[in-house]
Amino acid sequence: MKTLSLSSYTFQTTYAGRRSFSPKALFKEVLRFLRHPKIQASSESSLVSRVRQVGVLTVANFFLATGVGLLLTFLQQQGMLEKTELSPEYRKLFEHLPMALLAGVGIAPLLEEFLFRSWLRSPHQALYVLSALPLYGLFVVLQPVWTMPVLYFWLGYLVIGILIEGLGRTRIHRLDAALYPFFSRIFPLLFYGSVLMFGFVHVSNYTHVPLLLYPLVTLPQLISGCLLGYTRMRYGFWYGVGQHGLHNLVCILVMFLFQ
Repeated sequence: MKTLSLSSYTFQTTYAGRRSFSPKALFKEVLRFLRHPKIQASSESSLVSRVRQVGVLTVANFFLATGVGLLLTFLQQQGMLEKTELSPEYRKLFEHLPMALLAGVGIAPLLEEFLFRSWLRSPHQALYVLSALPLYGLFVVLQPVWTMPVLYFWLGYLVIGILIEGLGRTRIHRLDAALYPFFSRIFPLLFYGSVLMFGFVHVSNYTHVPLLLYPLVTLPQLISGCLLGYTRMRYGFWYGVGQHGLHNLVCILVMFLFQ
């Protein structure tokens, strides 16, 4: 166990410690974490070791997600699963390689890791990020009478977040201290909630997906969400962004190679 200090309170987190790296041990640790998600201290291994482990997870992510995707395609071709088509917007995005790389490797990993996983270590960040959901719902409801472009909403929301982080650090620490016991108890729900949100947001890649098929259609993304969530908790935010971007890069290049 390792004890972390945050202002006027302390809490304990679990970590595997310094160990010699092996893919088998890594996968066992991932499965152990996914069975019982807990707030973990960052890995204390060397930079080279962390990069190797994230690389192994990226390869595993690609083959697992691709394998499940091929299985779903086969089931659709056999008539055992309702067919789904990629949305016109998604197809258009992948008509040009530079645009696909910019969106899939540059913008999407950073934005999605921020929205779905950046807050998994901090109660006040969780409150801030998760509050975007009802606020965005309110924005959509008011859109007919309040014609503000959605980009302005997200830019304003980002500015608020920066101000919160930059002001009142003592109050933020006190808030975290008060919320942390509850936050740690519901962490498994928060973790898998983030996985589901990450997966289901990719339903927009397709057209006319029945609600009951959401888990199946987005199963590759749900798998990615689990592995990226582990990376976020074990290695840190930027390792998750890197893993996400590398995974998307390989997928995009494969798509352009075989289309």
